[in-house]
Amino acid sequence: MLLDAFVREDFQRVLATSLPATTCWDRQSLHLLICTLLEHFEKKYQHQKHIPVAIAPLIEQAIHGELTTQLLCWLQQGAGHQANRQIPLETIARITGWAIFGPIIQWSQEESIISVEQMSNAILLIVLDGVERLVPDALI
Repeated sequence: MLLDAFVREDFQRVLATSLPATTCWDRQSLHLLICTLLEHFEKKYQHQKHIPVAIAPLIEQAIHGELTTQLLCWLQQGAGHQANRQIPLETIARITGWAIFGPIIQWSQEESIISVEQMSNAILLIVLDGVERLVPDALI
């Protein structure tokens, strides 16, 4: 689908122009990723809903897919491959993607008194604490 390809390419461009080439699963990279997405979607939505309800799920699904791919790559770099992992890295990346992207979308479309930095720190704390318990060797 053309919309899916456009959204994915746009998201990849945002990441490529905002993140250093050598990013990994660490506090600094995650913080930069979250801030980048908060700022990107704040500019896009300006704390108002702009996307037609019919296509919003398609756009969100494409962005979440790209975010999950990025997170999985970082997790695999740091965690290696453990066959006896309680939860597969793919599942952790997918859930973590929603834990990051869900609040960003909601924050960017609502009136908010929480700054980008405050929201980023809140998301970062929740994500790092959760993933660190499941994949302690992923954090570099």
